[in-house]
Amino acid sequence: MDQPQFGNINAILNLLRSNPNSYFPDISQCLNTTEQDIQRIRDEVRQLERKIVSLKAERKELEWKASQYRSLLAPIRRLPPEVLQNIFQFACLEGLKVGSEASSASAQITWVCTAWRKCVRSIPGLWSVLRFERIGLTHRTIEQVGPLLRMHLELSKPSPLYVDLDIPVLPAVNNELVSFVSKVLISESPRWRTISLGVPEHYDAQLLAVKEKLPLLHTLHLKRSEFKDVMDAFEVAPSLRIVNLETNRGISRLKLPWHQVSSFSTKYAKCGTAYAALFKAAEATEITLSQCFNPDSLRRSLGIINHKLHSLSIVVGGQESNFHHWFNWLTLPRLTTLNVAGAENDPPDSCTDVFLNDCFPTFLSRSSCTITSLSFTNLPLSDVQVLAIIASLPSLSHLTVHERASQPFKNTILTSHFFDSLRMDCHHTFSSRPSPCLTKRLQSLDLCLHGTLQARSIVEFVESRWTTNPEYAAVLGVHNLTVVKILVLRSRDAMILDAEELCDLLDVYKGLGLRVSCSSKFLDE
Repeated sequence: MDQPQFGNINAILNLLRSNPNSYFPDISQCLNTTEQDIQRIRDEVRQLERKIVSLKAERKELEWKASQYRSLLAPIRRLPPEVLQNIFQFACLEGLKVGSEASSASAQITWVCTAWRKCVRSIPGLWSVLRFERIGLTHRTIEQVGPLLRMHLELSKPSPLYVDLDIPVLPAVNNELVSFVSKVLISESPRWRTISLGVPEHYDAQLLAVKEKLPLLHTLHLKRSEFKDVMDAFEVAPSLRIVNLETNRGISRLKLPWHQVSSFSTKYAKCGTAYAALFKAAEATEITLSQCFNPDSLRRSLGIINHKLHSLSIVVGGQESNFHHWFNWLTLPRLTTLNVAGAENDPPDSCTDVFLNDCFPTFLSRSSCTITSLSFTNLPLSDVQVLAIIASLPSLSHLTVHERASQPFKNTILTSHFFDSLRMDCHHTFSSRPSPCLTKRLQSLDLCLHGTLQARSIVEFVESRWTTNPEYAAVLGVHNLTVVKILVLRSRDAMILDAEELCDLLDVYKGLGLRVSCSSKFLDE
C-alpha cells in the first residue's frame, strides 16, 4: 500500500476512518513542520506590521507637510493688505481687555507671522481701545498689565483713544495697579475720543489733571451713584457731543459744556434728577431716559419745552415699569422718533396704559409734533394698547415691535387682531365709512414675534399694502411697504410660524422691490 501524504490532513483522516488502529509515526514531524511554518508567518506578519506602522508614520508626516504647503497656497495669504486690515479691525473690536483675564486680540495676531505682525502694528486703530473692568483691576498685577498697556499706547499713536475704566468703589486690593493705570490713562487725555468712567469720588482730584486737556473728546460716559461735590474736569471739551450718565443724584454739580451736547442719556436716576438734566441738555436732538424711578418727584415740576429734540427713547424696568408720566411734562414740537423698550436685564411685568388721563393724546396735541418712527421692544403691552397709539400717529412710516423673549412665550402685541387691524381693506376705498387701515404711510416694518401665528396673517397684511400701480396706490392713499424684517422666536409651544415658509410666501415681492428679511431663533426653555 502506498504511504499517505502526511502533509495532507484530509488523507490522514481518511486512513484513520478506514483503519482506526493505524499508527503514523511521522505525524509529529508534520506537526513540528507546521508549527515552524506558523512561527515563520508570525515573524513575517510582525515585520509587515512594523513596516505598516512606519509607513503610517511617514504618511502622517507627509500629510502634515502637504497641509503646510496647502496653507502656503491658501487664499488668505494672497489677500491684499487693505483687505487684511478690514478683517483685523473686525477681529480686534475689544482691543485691550483687562477683566478676569488680560487679553489683546491685536497682540495675539502679531504672533502668527511676520507679515501679519507688520500689518497689525501699522494700524493704530487696532490698538486704540482700552477696557479695564473692576475684577481685572482687583486681581491682576502691574507685571501682567503694564507691558500690554504700554504697547497699546505706543502702537495706537496718533489714533484717538477709546477708554473704559471702571474702578472698584471700595479701596482696591491691588491699589498699585489702579494707581498705575489711572495715572497712565490720565496722562493720555489729549487723545481721548471716548471715555467711560466708573470712578469713585476720591479719584476726582486726579481727574482734575485732564481739565482743558480734552481737545478730541466726543463721547463721555460717567457712572457714579451720586455727585456730592462739584466736578468740572470735563467743563472744557470743545468736541464733546454725546453724554451718558448713570447716577441717582447730583447732576447739577456736574459741569459740562451742555450747549454742545447733541445726544444725552441718563440711567438709574430719579425722575426729578433726570428732569433737571433735561433742562441742561436743552440743545440735544436725541435723549434717552433709562430706568428712571420715583415719578412722584416730578409732581411740582414745570413742563419742559424742547424745540431741538427729534428722538426720544424711554427704557423702563421692573422697579418703575410705567412711562406715561413723561408725556405730562414734556413738550417736543420737533419730535419724529419715539422708542420705548423694556430693560433687557430687568424687564417690566406690566405697564400702565399711556392713555391714562389722556396724557399721550394731550402730549401730541400740546407738542404738535409729527412722529414718523415708533418702536416698542420687550414690553408687556397688548395689541389694543399699541393699536391705539398707532391710530394717533397718522404720519407713521417706520414701525418696530419686538415681543418679549421671556416666559410665557406668546405674542401680546403682534396678534392676528393686530395684523387684521393694519391690513388695508380696498373694498372700502370709495365708501363713506373709514378704512380699517390705521396708518397709510407705513413703509418700514421690523418685527420680532413668537411662532404662534399662521404665516398667512402676515402675508395678507403685506399684500394689502403693496401694489405696482402708482395710480391705484394714489387712489387708496396707501404707501407701499419697502422694508420688512421679521425674526421668528421659536420654542416648544411656538412652532406654527416658519421663517422659511414666510420668506417663500413673500418671495414674489422681493422681485418687485420689497426688501424682505426673515430669520428664526430658538429660545431656551
